[in-house]
Amino acid sequence: MRIPALLLMIVLMGSCTKQGDYYVSGVVIDAQGCYPGSKLVWIDNPLPGPYDFLCRDAPPSGMNCGNSVYITNIPASLAGTGQKVMFKGWTTKISCSSSTTSPNHIEVDVIKAR
Repeated sequence: MRIPALLLMIVLMGSCTKQGDYYVSGVVIDAQGCYPGSKLVWIDNPLPGPYDFLCRDAPPSGMNCGNSVYITNIPASLAGTGQKVMFKGWTTKISCSSSTTSPNHIEVDVIKAR
């Protein structure tokens, strides 16, 4: 009885997706965030559910927390305006902005050119 229950638990744990286990793609925009060297990235397909750094109630136009994010640890080789990037694994950082709709700041685990 214990072996089937243990196998079921292992299968269920393996099927869970941790936050940031998949790549998010976007385009670097020439803008500076709160942290030195941070850049604004416009997310290609903004999904507030799986991308917890995005907000749900953002204005429909412009760069905001619903469609973009500041990456605080983007390497200089990927920080050029128009550079297409992919990243995964992120930690939300404290923002210096007082606006509730300004993009969040995140530190990513992996980032590469797309």
